[in-house]
This record gives sequence, structure tokens and C-alpha cells, in this order.
Amino acid sequence: MELCDSDMKKLIKTDVLLTPLHINTLLYNLLVGLRYLHSAGIWHRDLKPANCLVNQDCSVKICDFGLSRAVSSVQHAPLPNTPRGEEESNEVAGPVVPHTAKAKRTMTRHVVTRWYRAPELILLQDTYNEQIDMWSVGCIYAELLQMLEGTHTEDRGPLFPGSSCYPLSPDRKHRKDPRFHTRGSTDQLNVIFDLLGTPSEAEIAQLQTEEAKQHIRALARRERKGVRSRFPDAPEDSVDLLEKMLKFTPRERVNVDRALDHDLFKNIRDRSVELVAPAPVTLEFDKEPDLGETALRKGFAEEIAKFHKTTSEQQCHIL
Repeated sequence: MELCDSDMKKLIKTDVLLTPLHINTLLYNLLVGLRYLHSAGIWHRDLKPANCLVNQDCSVKICDFGLSRAVSSVQHAPLPNTPRGEEESNEVAGPVVPHTAKAKRTMTRHVVTRWYRAPELILLQDTYNEQIDMWSVGCIYAELLQMLEGTHTEDRGPLFPGSSCYPLSPDRKHRKDPRFHTRGSTDQLNVIFDLLGTPSEAEIAQLQTEEAKQHIRALARRERKGVRSRFPDAPEDSVDLLEKMLKFTPRERVNVDRALDHDLFKNIRDRSVELVAPAPVTLEFDKEPDLGETALRKGFAEEIAKFHKTTSEQQCHIL
């Protein structure tokens, strides 16, 4: 990948203002990249401003696929139990190459840094889809909108800055106290519902587990304030698309194709750049029954040897 000028996290912290055209172009280019990934059967699962590289021409490159999954694969390799640590997450990453073999091959539910994590992940739903990425894009777009004229750099920050995320990353002093997290105002779901309101009974009924339903019903009920309350000066089209990205229920959340069709992009859309993958990506190593440390080291050695024809696996000093 080419060297890029910056990333969205650094851009948002910069003391500059952007026009709606700049912001919408950045969002459009991010969605174009995400459309290609989803067409290839890849869910990024860790989209956040730091993973969106940008250039001065508003081009965007998505990076850091360490938590991504090619969902066309028959099996799915296990991932660390927590996201890679960042200063905003206060979470500790689990071991990437465990010494104990044969971890259960399932789609991990603990992905995406807390502030950009979709409700279905927070609620430990056993199945989820690419719509988790769209929630993350909505959170990123909300931060970009804070760069519009009339805003102040010191007021910028994540849309949902929760300090804990029960049950996966609970408050450290109250790890085993669910009542603390239902009462607390800074747990991630509470922060989300402070803006979007408590889900309706119809939305709650669509959750897969009784535990998730009971957890939401135990939270103090919140009336919907709406995205407009946070962005009173944002263009109507921007608020409309953002609200559609932040739907609680995944099936009601706008997908990447419908997002690209939104009127927000009618003056900047270029269908010729909206490419799709020729076929879903299949990662053969995902089908391996056991990828222990020895097998991984051997695989790395073989891959390195392809770039150093005269170097044997033994000379790599990896095994």
C-alpha cells in the first residue's frame, strides 16, 4: 500500500475546518472501499478513524485487517478475545498465537474498538453480518461532521464515548455487577441510548437471546433525542444518512449499496470507481483444523522464503 498523508483520527484532531463537500467526499470514498470489501465477502470488523488513511485529494484507503474475516470460508479462525489495545479503549489484547492448541473456531463477538461497536456485538448476538461495519462508518461520519464550519476543535470526539462495555469490557471496579452497568450513564449501551433512545419492544423482540432482551429492559428508559440534536447545523441529507447508518436493528440499518445511492452523493458520485470483487475471497488457511504455534511459524518461514529465493527456512531463524 502506498504511503498516505494522514488518517482520519489525526485529521479530526487537526485544527482545520472542512466543507460539506470535503466531508461527503471522504465518506463516499470510504464507502466505495467498503463496498469492494463486502462484495469480496470480507467484513473489516475494526473500522475506526485510525484505520481510515487519507490523502489531501480526499482519497481514502482502509487499513489494518487484523480482525477481518473472509466470511465465504467454511470455517473461521479464532481471534483474540479483545481488540488490540488503544488509548481510547483501555482494553488489553489477548494472545495472538496461543500455546494451547485447538481453540474453538467461531466468529468472535468482541471486535471493533468500543466506541465504534455495533449494538449486536455489545449484546453478544451469536450471528451478525457486514452491517456491523456500517454502524462503525456512521460513528466515523459523525466525527467528520464535527469539522464543519462553526464547530470547535476542542469539542470534537467520538459520538458514543462509553467508558465501559458490559459484559465484554466492563468497568474494572464492577466487573461482575450487572446492576452497576444498567444504572451507570457511561456504559456503552447507555451512551448510545442517550442519543438514539431505548429500542422499542418490537426491536428488542428481534434479539436472539433472552439475556440480551432482559439486559435492555433493565436499563433506564430513555427518550430519543436524535442525531439532529447533536448536529443542529449539519445539512439535512447528512443527518438523514447518519440516522440510517445508526439503526439499532441490523436489517433496518442502511447497507453500503443503499448508502451510495443516497442523495448526499448525487453531485460527487462516480460509478466507474465503485468496483466489486470478481469473486468472494477464500482463505485456505481458515480451513486448517489446527493452526498451532509451530504450524504458524512454518507458514511464515515458507512465505518469507518466496521473497528470498536463496534463503531456506532454517536460515530464517523462525522455526
